[in-house]
Amino acid sequence: MSLTLEVASAPFDNTKANVILRSCDNTDFYVYKEVLILASSFFEDMFSLHQPQDDIITIQTITTDSHPIIPVQEDKETLDYLLRLCYPILPPQPLTDLSFVSKVLRAALKYDVNKVVSLMKADLRSLGVQDPPCMFAIACQLRLEEEAIFSARTWREEVTDLDYGSLVAKSYRDEMNEISAGAFCRFLKFVRSSADSGPLCDPPTLTSSLAETDDRESNFDLTVGSNNTTEPFDLGEIYHLVPDVVLRSSDSIDIRCHKAILKLASPDNEILRRCSGDVEGAFQDGMPVVELDENGIILIKLLRLCYPFGEARFRNRIDAMESADGTTPFQTDLKVFDSAAKYQFEEDVLAAARMKWMNHVHLEPLRIFFLAVFLGRTAEAQLAAKELVIQHKPLESLDVENAEWCGSARYYRQLITYLRQYSGTGQGNDMENATAFATASVPAPLVLDALGKLHAKMRLNSKSQTAKAMASNEAVWELVREGQRSGIEGAVIPPIELDPLST
Repeated sequence: MSLTLEVASAPFDNTKANVILRSCDNTDFYVYKEVLILASSFFEDMFSLHQPQDDIITIQTITTDSHPIIPVQEDKETLDYLLRLCYPILPPQPLTDLSFVSKVLRAALKYDVNKVVSLMKADLRSLGVQDPPCMFAIACQLRLEEEAIFSARTWREEVTDLDYGSLVAKSYRDEMNEISAGAFCRFLKFVRSSADSGPLCDPPTLTSSLAETDDRESNFDLTVGSNNTTEPFDLGEIYHLVPDVVLRSSDSIDIRCHKAILKLASPDNEILRRCSGDVEGAFQDGMPVVELDENGIILIKLLRLCYPFGEARFRNRIDAMESADGTTPFQTDLKVFDSAAKYQFEEDVLAAARMKWMNHVHLEPLRIFFLAVFLGRTAEAQLAAKELVIQHKPLESLDVENAEWCGSARYYRQLITYLRQYSGTGQGNDMENATAFATASVPAPLVLDALGKLHAKMRLNSKSQTAKAMASNEAVWELVREGQRSGIEGAVIPPIELDPLST
C-alpha cells in the first residue's frame, strides 16, 4: 500500500528549501536547514554531527529530488505553528486553546526552541488563569515547576471553604489522566494550605509508606543483604523424588527443586519451559539452573505454596532473610502474588498467594488499592476500596503525595468519589445519603442488631429516635462496620467502577 503524502502550505511548500520535516500525519514541510540551526540548538547539534540526538528523530534516505527527510512525532498543525514562530515571517494568530498551547510548548521544549518556549509559557499563563487545574496538569506533564505553582496559587483563591471531597471533584480535569495521583495530591495540599508548599511536579522524597517503588520495571525487587551462593534450604528427597532443577534468585541464592512438583503447581508455567532443555543455560550437579528475576525471599515463599507441606519448614529462614533486608511481609506477599500470576501458576496457588497478600487489606487498604491499580488487578483494587468505605477515614487523610508509581490521578479521583458516595465521609447531603445507603444495604438482621446496640447505648426509648440519631451519630458507623466487614467481598457495598487498568 503506497503512502499518501501532503505538502504543507506556504511558505513550507518551497522545493528550493534543502530539508523536509515530515509530520506524523504524513505532511511534508520544505524548510531551510539554516533557519532550523538558528532557531534550535537541537537541530544545530544534529546537523553538525550528521546524526539524530537521543533517537528522537532520524534522517531517512535521500529522495528523488535530493531532499533529506526527517520524520518527527508532531502532527501538521503543531509543526506548522512551531515553524511559523521560527521563520522571519508574520507570526500566526494568538492561541486560544490550552491543549494546543501544550502541544506546541512540548515540541518547543523537545527541540530546544527557546524563543517559542518563552512565548508558549506566556500563553500558558494568560490562558491558564481561566482554568488553573488544566494549566497545572499541563505544567506538571512538562515539568514546569514555576507554572505549576502559579496555577495552584491562582486556584487557591477561587476554591476557599470547600471540603476535601468537593475540592477533588471541582479540581479534576481530563488532562490529569496524564499525571500521577501523587502530583494531584500535592496540588490539592497546596491549594488547601495558606502557605506555599512544593515542589509540585515531582515529590520532595520517596519516604512515604506508599513509596514501595517508583518504577514498574523494577518489579518490586527486594535485595537480600549480601549475595549467597548456597541453598537457603535443601529439600532433599521428598516422596522418593530427588531434586532435578535449581532455581537461582536475582541475589544468587540457589534453591533445589522438583520439576514434578512445579508441574503440579502449573503444568505450563514459564519456569518449567526454561528448565525443559529447550533453553540453553548453566548446570549444577547435572541439574539445569534457571535464573529468575525474583530474589530469594520471594522464591522461597512462592515455593512454599507449591509444596505439599506446611510453612514451618521455611519459616525461620524467611524470617532471617526479611530481618536482614528490612523488608515487610506486606512487600514480600505482594511480590509473591505478582510472581505467581507472572509464571502462570494454577488457580489454587494463585488464590493462596492472593489470600496472603489480601490479609493485609484491613491494615493497609490504601496501599493495597494503589498497588492493585499499579499491577492492573481490578478485583483486588475493588476489595481494598470496600475496606476503605468500611474504615470511614477522613478523605483528606488518604494522602499519596509522595507516590509517583501508583498510577494516574484519575484513579485517585474515582476512589474519592466512591468514598464520598458510600462511606459518609462527605458533608451535607453526601453524609445523609451515605448513611441511608449503608443502613439500607446492610442485611436486615445486622441493621436491627446495630440499632439495638445503639438504642441501649444511648438509652433511648424508641427505635424511631434511634433512626433519627443515625444520620449524625458516628457510633452507628462503628456498629454497622463490624457487620459489613464480615461480608466485605459480598454485595453489601457495590464495587468501585474503575477505568480499564493496564498490566
